[in-house]
Amino acid sequence: MKLTNFKISNDNIAIEDSDGRYFDLHNNFEFVNFNYLFEKRYFEINWKRSSGDWVFNTDPTAIKLFFTNVSILRVRELEQNNDTLEKYKSDDLSLSIISFTSKDDNEFQEYLANPNLEEINPIIIQSQNGQGFIILSEKAELEIED
Repeated sequence: MKLTNFKISNDNIAIEDSDGRYFDLHNNFEFVNFNYLFEKRYFEINWKRSSGDWVFNTDPTAIKLFFTNVSILRVRELEQNNDTLEKYKSDDLSLSIISFTSKDDNEFQEYLANPNLEEINPIIIQSQNGQGFIILSEKAELEIED
């Protein structure tokens, strides 16, 4: 998979654009939605800038990662513990990790630290409550809205 205009940061909670701008998806952005178009094998995931007072006004108002010619797409449901589902509902919006994983990872348990793996390994994106995605595609691209 070619990451055309971004890379995953070494801390696995952020991405960096081709100009080196760091976007903290864990602290400064909230998940909004995701979409998959079967006919086009196109997947996208969207975040919006958090309203917290710690967030810089210079951060983009929205971030989208989109994946073209998807060959692997796995979706993991939220953790199904009823007590925590309601109590920690806001954690649905927070990123836990963005990293590379193995093509064989069906349990959302493998995280690979080698940044040179993007050619052959899918990306894992997971929320604090365990919902997640494993995506392998021909190309992944970043779109920012300032």
